[in-house]
Amino acid sequence: MQNRTSFILSILISCIILTGFKSVFASVQHGTVFSLAYFPFGYGRMNVPYADAVAGTANTLPEEGSSFKSAGKYSVSAGYFYASYQADLSYESATIRNQLFDNSSLGDEIIEAERTVFLLRGGKRFSDPGDSTYHYLYFGLKRMSSCSDYEDLELAAYGYLAGYEGFYTFGIKSSIEFAVKFNAFIGTYRKESFDSDLQFENIDRKNSVTAGAELGIGFLYEPEDVAVLLKFSNDFDQIAYNAEVSGSNLDFAYRIQGSYLGIEVVYSIPNFKYNKR
Repeated sequence: MQNRTSFILSILISCIILTGFKSVFASVQHGTVFSLAYFPFGYGRMNVPYADAVAGTANTLPEEGSSFKSAGKYSVSAGYFYASYQADLSYESATIRNQLFDNSSLGDEIIEAERTVFLLRGGKRFSDPGDSTYHYLYFGLKRMSSCSDYEDLELAAYGYLAGYEGFYTFGIKSSIEFAVKFNAFIGTYRKESFDSDLQFENIDRKNSVTAGAELGIGFLYEPEDVAVLLKFSNDFDQIAYNAEVSGSNLDFAYRIQGSYLGIEVVYSIPNFKYNKR
């Protein structure tokens, strides 16, 4: 009889514990977030290493008539948040095209470059229960690679960054609300590789920076947790080097910069309904 009573008691205690865990998990805000962004319009510029009678860095400009078609990019990301923490992984691919380069030895030429980015972020998320507005302070690990048809240039860099992302909704408690999304970051690269057909030797990295800012304005449809935003994005990556050319020291830099305009769609799957405070 005593064994039977102990068995029943253990089952009841187990049920209470499991119910408690389920209740706690259900009461904590958590969910997944996906986003897809496409920027068909953009203005791009480059700084490229240059070695001739005078060596250093040369600037490029978009070819005449192609200013706002000289850059474009797209990105995809997926993330998860639990309570006051969030992490996400994103991929981005950008093209800087129709760049006019004044080569004193060969005359004007048109060059372009591609850049791909893998970014892993994680940090602190601040939001009120049931509210679609949030603030996200994050730290990120970034891998950037770039290649150009100019001197068969190839570069890969690894670094870190810190930033802030905010998503704000305004209006009455209805199915559709006005939405604003903002993101800004700054960081540096700590390890990289550089290769080209230029006759550079003993290449050493001097300094580097990666930075950007984004602003999106649109609407959030709360029943499906989908936001559609018209988005402006600006970012750049620059790495400065010191090298030897024909026995002389040379400082040069590679920089790729773009300002983009496009559309972003953000889809969330939270364990709560917005505006249920």
